[in-house]
Amino acid sequence: MRIANSKATLAELPEINTVAPSLGAKQIADQAFKFTSSHPTKCVVVSDRMSIEACVNFLDDHLVLVVPACGAALSTVYTQVAELLFYPNV
Repeated sequence: MRIANSKATLAELPEINTVAPSLGAKQIADQAFKFTSSHPTKCVVVSDRMSIEACVNFLDDHLVLVVPACGAALSTVYTQVAELLFYPNV
């Protein structure tokens, strides 16, 4: 999504290489891409390390182990990514 948004056109990744492959798509869906031009959308890229660290933090906090795909979303909160700082209720 970030690549497509930065180029303002659909783009295809050559490969998906991550610990959370279920989050990956080689190309954003056409309708999702169109949605980004008509609705405010924030793209956040997190590293595999951030995802794993968030899994560990969540395990420490809640005694629940989650998969790295969940850790990717959690990492945006645990690390307080800049794109979300304007939203107090995340």
